[in-house]
Amino acid sequence: MIAAALLALAVSALACAVLVRHSDKLGLIDVPNERSLHQKPVPRSGGIGLLAGICAGSAWLLSRDSSAPAWLWIAGIAAVAVAVVSLFDDYEDVPSWLRFGVHLAASATPFLAGVEFQVINFPGHAVHLPLLGSIAFTVAFVVWYINFYNFMDGMDGFAGSMALIGFTTMSLLALRGDHLLFAGLTAAIAAAAAGFLLFNAPPAKIFMGDVGSATLGFLAAFFTIWADHAGIFPVWIGVLAFSAFAIDATVTLFRRLARREKIWEAHRTHFYQRLVRSGWSHRKTTGWAVVLMLATSVSALLLQDAPAVAGALALVAWVAVYTAIAWFV
Repeated sequence: MIAAALLALAVSALACAVLVRHSDKLGLIDVPNERSLHQKPVPRSGGIGLLAGICAGSAWLLSRDSSAPAWLWIAGIAAVAVAVVSLFDDYEDVPSWLRFGVHLAASATPFLAGVEFQVINFPGHAVHLPLLGSIAFTVAFVVWYINFYNFMDGMDGFAGSMALIGFTTMSLLALRGDHLLFAGLTAAIAAAAAGFLLFNAPPAKIFMGDVGSATLGFLAAFFTIWADHAGIFPVWIGVLAFSAFAIDATVTLFRRLARREKIWEAHRTHFYQRLVRSGWSHRKTTGWAVVLMLATSVSALLLQDAPAVAGALALVAWVAVYTAIAWFV
């Protein structure tokens, strides 16, 4: 597990270093426009390096674990499909129907793996889903994770920090229950994110692009569903670990729907974007976001085996915290 994480870190960092120097040859340059938060062109090929690290670490781990389920390769193929369509989108806008079609196809992965949502676990309560409910909730969960992670990738060090902290949290939660394969794979993803962050921390030398953000969103969704099904941790714990992204994206989406805006068009109204536009630096905004991510991570770790009452009270407290943050912004 440690070797897989170190390999993922090394491959990701090396690949990103090469991409920083040669992204102009790939033609993947993010040129600022009226909706951008950065002021000068920045390469957006870092997701390729990040995914190279994930692939290297995961392949090392799977090649040495004979007990790994065969359906993990299906998840890998789905992740590659999301990455490929996102890479094309980085080069030139892909038709929304094609991009959404790939996302829908990727959402079938939990069903092929047999880990789809059948029961939604809350503190002290479980909701059993009928067949149609299971299909709808699983598909919506995967598609939304892919897209909200993509929406939130708009600031130096932001999406990489969420991946590092979120997947590290998943790995630690799995280690408690001796789910070593799950822990190793999520550790490899976190380590690859750390390698990318060496070049993405403010001021960023490279962005991850859609190829990185959309694929990380898919992986976060799949591992959350797998964890809930296998009893590693319930879905609400997984959502809490990524809530710094999920809450901002979800609230912003509903605000835009209420204003009858075209939600598929780029914008600058996420909470983190509003902070930067109000005068906060990328470093300050990302720094406080990391504090929030670490707080939710610690909370998720403490609540994994906590009594149901403590879990329910904690969720109420986090609703209050996020409400206060939204009011402040």
